Amino acid sequence: MIVLAGMAVLTIGVEARGSAVPISYTAQDRSVSASSSATGFPRGGTNPAPVTNQQSESQQASGDGDFSGNVAAQSSVGPQSAGASSSAVQQSSLDDTGFSASGSVTADSVFGTDGPANSSGSSIFQITFNVAQAEAYVFTANLTSITDPGEPGATTASITLTKAKGAKNNIITPITSVSLSNYTVDGTLKPGNYTFTLDTQATSNDENFDSVNYSISLVDGSADTSAGGLAPAPVGGGSSAVPLPSSGLNAAAMLSVLGIAGLARRWIRASML
Repeated sequence: MIVLAGMAVLTIGVEARGSAVPISYTAQDRSVSASSSATGFPRGGTNPAPVTNQQSESQQASGDGDFSGNVAAQSSVGPQSAGASSSAVQQSSLDDTGFSASGSVTADSVFGTDGPANSSGSSIFQITFNVAQAEAYVFTANLTSITDPGEPGATTASITLTKAKGAKNNIITPITSVSLSNYTVDGTLKPGNYTFTLDTQATSNDENFDSVNYSISLVDGSADTSAGGLAPAPVGGGSSAVPLPSSGLNAAAMLSVLGIAGLARRWIRASML
């Protein structure tokens, strides 16, 4: 059985105060893609040759309006044979006071009695925007992932904010971790062009389930440092380890169950050999 559900949580929330300066967008690349492939021998068929089933789907935003991307791919050779599945979802918007995106990527594979099988899900959110005059901003992030410990790198995330282009112009320290809790950065954007990128991916090629679930936003304003608000961190990095809300904890618990289920599939398969 191929698991299509699951998530690793990336949450970015923002609270803004004060008078906002309009942001203008000059370029955007927002897309989702999913692919899967499985090879095996169909059961009950008359053809002894192995069969490969490959599927793929992608969507891309056509302009600066709201983007609702939702794709999935599933490859199945037959009962007890190899199979793979993946999905990618992105809901994003570009406003004159900031931008936001949320969604998920998942990947799963099973070998059955043959194989191989592999899949991948990807979400890309990259925008270039202009700030006409100095403006305060606040950015926070949470990231949690589920992956097979035996396959490091199966889930990845990359978050960057740079002025113009080039790593030497980083506004915040680039984020590559897939485990982050209530990361908060605030500061001032000077007049000029900026590029923000969020790239998340999940892959599976060893009978494992991997996923990332995310929600991001960056908004004009200052961090709310009152009780219950967001704690500011220095520009160029900083984090505040605040527990996830109950919904995030429930999601993490569900992901742990899915990870255990993936290991159980391997044990069952090994006992059948």
